[in-house]
Amino acid sequence: MAIPAIEWTWFSLANGMRLLGILITAFILNRLLKILTSRLVKLATAPTRVAQMREQQTRTHAAVLYSAGTALLVIVSFLMAPP
Repeated sequence: MAIPAIEWTWFSLANGMRLLGILITAFILNRLLKILTSRLVKLATAPTRVAQMREQQTRTHAAVLYSAGTALLVIVSFLMAPP
């Protein structure tokens, strides 16, 4: 009777470690995506009127990229999670 309990413990521990790894990886990738999009906006800054309009467009594109990337990370992480 002790063997199935030990197997269940190892199975749940392995799945827990895998889930923790997936969550940590997704969090790191999300932070890298945030840094990338912030850097895109920073590169587009300039004092002229036309450049300010371009900066606003870049801000919008960066926000859309960040939102889509985060949604993709959540979906992939959810699908990779152990049953």
